[in-house]
Amino acid sequence: MTGAVVNTVAEARGVEGMELSELLNDVLDPDALARVLASGTGTVTVTFTLDGQDVTVDSDGTILVDPSAE
Repeated sequence: MTGAVVNTVAEARGVEGMELSELLNDVLDPDALARVLASGTGTVTVTFTLDGQDVTVDSDGTILVDPSAE
């Protein structure tokens, strides 16, 4: 999941994943994200900011990036 988050944000920014100014580890614990998304019944949603982009990740695997957050 974490690779998909980084790739989705990078794509929204028009850069490669390694070119983001922040690492995912800088803004949250990737293992904790995976545990939270897998923990509940029904849909779990986590929203955070990565590299100036609002990112929403759902437990169903959907990743949305809001580029207007800059």
